[in-house]
Amino acid sequence: MPAHAEPGMHFIVSTDTAKADAGTRKLIRSHVMLGKNLGKSRPKKKRQQQQQQHQGTSRGPQLDRRGQPSDPDLERQLRPDGRLVPVDIPGRVGSDLSFVWFADVIEPAMVREIITFSKTSKEILFPLEMCFAFERENKTWWVALTVDPAYLNATAFVTHAYSSVIRGGRGQPLSPTAIMHFVKTVRLVRERLASDDQELLLSDGTVFIILLLAMYALLSGDSATAQHHVEGLRRIVNLRGGIRSFRSNEKLLIELLRADMSIALNGGRPPIFFSDPFLEPFLPYPDHPALRVPQSRATTAKGKDDSIERFVDTIHPDLAIAWTFTQRFSSLMNVTAASGVRLPQRTLLHAMTATMYRLLAMHDRFQATSADEAVRLGLLGFCAHIFLRWKYMRIDYMYLPTAYRAALAGLELEGCVEGGNGMPPQVVLWLLMVGTIAVFGEADAGWLRPWMKASCGVCGAQSWEDVRAIVRMIWVDRLHDEAGKEAYDACMSDDISTPP
Repeated sequence: MPAHAEPGMHFIVSTDTAKADAGTRKLIRSHVMLGKNLGKSRPKKKRQQQQQQHQGTSRGPQLDRRGQPSDPDLERQLRPDGRLVPVDIPGRVGSDLSFVWFADVIEPAMVREIITFSKTSKEILFPLEMCFAFERENKTWWVALTVDPAYLNATAFVTHAYSSVIRGGRGQPLSPTAIMHFVKTVRLVRERLASDDQELLLSDGTVFIILLLAMYALLSGDSATAQHHVEGLRRIVNLRGGIRSFRSNEKLLIELLRADMSIALNGGRPPIFFSDPFLEPFLPYPDHPALRVPQSRATTAKGKDDSIERFVDTIHPDLAIAWTFTQRFSSLMNVTAASGVRLPQRTLLHAMTATMYRLLAMHDRFQATSADEAVRLGLLGFCAHIFLRWKYMRIDYMYLPTAYRAALAGLELEGCVEGGNGMPPQVVLWLLMVGTIAVFGEADAGWLRPWMKASCGVCGAQSWEDVRAIVRMIWVDRLHDEAGKEAYDACMSDDISTPP
């Protein structure tokens, strides 16, 4: 008997032109119509509405038109104030930084403090920030926080220490958290210095860490440690090939030289960098077009404009160049701040370095009580105030106030000797004002204020506007106007009498 074919997969094979039988035609139609005639699909918009309704139902109880739960059993899902409580969507856990792996253990609050500090660091570290376009920060500092434990702890320590000063003033003891990060930083730096990893030892990160330690030592009054750190930086710079190795990171170079000059002003020692003009020549004064524009001189009530020019002609030529450049530079800062136009970062580097290192190199060239020394120290005090100062923090130098005080003591209070080396009273007033704002502390007010009051009288200045017109011979309005007026008001108070 013939075997019966079992049902299975059907294959349609055409071998001739004969018409297929009815069963075959039915099978063909069934395959052709697969996926068709399934009925009308629901409109897309309607499906979205239904999905939203379903999602809304899954997120919490539904309310009727009166704002009440449609199901009394759901009332327990409401807060006391009647607002809906999500029942199946958990709240957010952690923050945006929860998935960032840092190089060492650090508290989230400290990370937030570092980020906040970094956003305003230029304004904090550079008094003239409003006049310069600093190069845009790359993200290497953030990467360093995730791969370099020493960098992370040093940044955390200094940031927390600065924030503590802002919150409670100087003299506040360090918190246990700050001490922990400081101890870790010192230990990790020592391990790095003892290792054989030259690339890590000479890296920008290592330079930055030691800079932070040096500046903290200076601000906390530990001059010996600050000097030790900057000498170590000198050795690292030598191994890197000198100052020119920082061409790709000018901002780090600016910080390095600022620390060197600050420590030199504090200890009265020659700076570590640019100490040998043959091996390390001074940077040139910036060749900016605006600095070559003739500047107007101060106009006093008595019109003694020419006396200042004649006096500048009598001082040492190098000092006269520094005076003239600082005068033009401060005028440029006033114009730049008022216009909103920012100068290149390199202009700041060259202006700061060319002026201050030349002035520091003259430290043993003049007699301590000479007019030249008084001008040199006045320019140093002024430049330190606009280039080196941190916002809300004043560096209490040891050498600069002592030398400045001795130089002022050698000056005569009145007038200019025609054709001689006498100092014009306008310059004396400027020196006293700069000393009050940038150099001396409250302990010097007893002798400084009466002298300034008498100097205002000699210059014929009867108001702050008169005094400001005189001292603006070298002056940055944004940095000095408010402090200058406070100094003037204090010296003109009723309880201050002029010296005999």
